[in-house]
Amino acid sequence: MNGVRWVGVVAVLSAAVGCAHWTAVSKEEVEPKQTVRLSLRSGTVVQGELVAADATNLIVQGDDGRAFRVATHDISSIERRPPVYDENGMPISEREIAAAKGHRQLFLHTFGGTALSCGVSFYLGSMLQRGFQEDQTDNTLRIATTAVGSAVGALYFALRGDKRDRQYAIQQINAERLRRSEEELNAERARKAQVEAELDRLRREQEAQEREIEALRKQREAQKQGKQKPPR
Repeated sequence: MNGVRWVGVVAVLSAAVGCAHWTAVSKEEVEPKQTVRLSLRSGTVVQGELVAADATNLIVQGDDGRAFRVATHDISSIERRPPVYDENGMPISEREIAAAKGHRQLFLHTFGGTALSCGVSFYLGSMLQRGFQEDQTDNTLRIATTAVGSAVGALYFALRGDKRDRQYAIQQINAERLRRSEEELNAERARKAQVEAELDRLRREQEAQEREIEALRKQREAQKQGKQKPPR
């Protein structure tokens, strides 16, 4: 019976953690690139990345790439994942995070946490069995404590590892966006320098042409004065 109760606690904990990622909002609070979950009056649930929104419709792109147009009057509630922004204040979509996210920390935390939880739970189960159980040959309490403790520990460390993987993915996206911004800025500076160099070249050519024109003008004036000079 105690084992069943602990399994129920684990299930409730899992559900609570999963629900903590969603927040109920109004239509005016959502913006493109945010992940939303729309509960329709018909009972259907539409989840995906918000592509566009106007006064009468929301367009959501699902994980499979298909876009859904949902009329606002058909929506009973809207939920969204907490928005994530880069260092320039631009939104980072859950699709981008999922594409950049690995599972290294999830595996490391799960395996390491499970081993640690198993050892601690086994020790606690042994202590409980010695203190509260007369029949020391019955290992039910020790096994149940070890199993439940290992499961809870595995879940806890797995969630921490998954969160760490998510943080790393966001950091990578930030770094990549900063790198692209720097490259675009450097390219813009190079184009600007090229334009300025071209303008400077044209300016020098124009000045040379003006000097040449001025020299020709003076030469023609000198020739005219030579022709107009009376003979001696």
